[in-house]
Amino acid sequence: MHNNKNSLEPMTIARALRVRLAIVLLLTAGLAACYSNQGAYVAPNVDLDHDALYFVVYSKRDERSLHEQIAERMRKRGFNVVTGFESQMPASAKYLVEYAGQWQWDMRWYLLALEIRLYRPDNRELIASAHSTRSSLAAKDPADMIDEALDQLFAADT
Repeated sequence: MHNNKNSLEPMTIARALRVRLAIVLLLTAGLAACYSNQGAYVAPNVDLDHDALYFVVYSKRDERSLHEQIAERMRKRGFNVVTGFESQMPASAKYLVEYAGQWQWDMRWYLLALEIRLYRPDNRELIASAHSTRSSLAAKDPADMIDEALDQLFAADT
């Protein structure tokens, strides 16, 4: 019996190591599923004018009216914003706002990533951009992700 007990010890140790490895892998996968990232960039020597007219261009790929939500969230911050097709942009617009949303299916549709870009309308020079990315388990309502991106964008401007 003594020999039998010794022969079980390596199996018990190996099993314990496998269980620990499985726990580490599950925790790692769980943390990866809760991923979120936000950030922004404003070009050097650019000071975004909060009183200027911002024009949010409707994207033909947008089936969920993100352009209206972006405009609404900017208006709540006190910005002067209009939306439409690029051909409808008023001559007085100082900033052209474009966006891209990436939607993902994981038992429901959710906004995985949102990028908002600001251009000078006259030469299409990119002057600022912001993004918000969230995995399925960290997903938020699109309006909240828009707010996250705008928070980053206008914080980077100061």
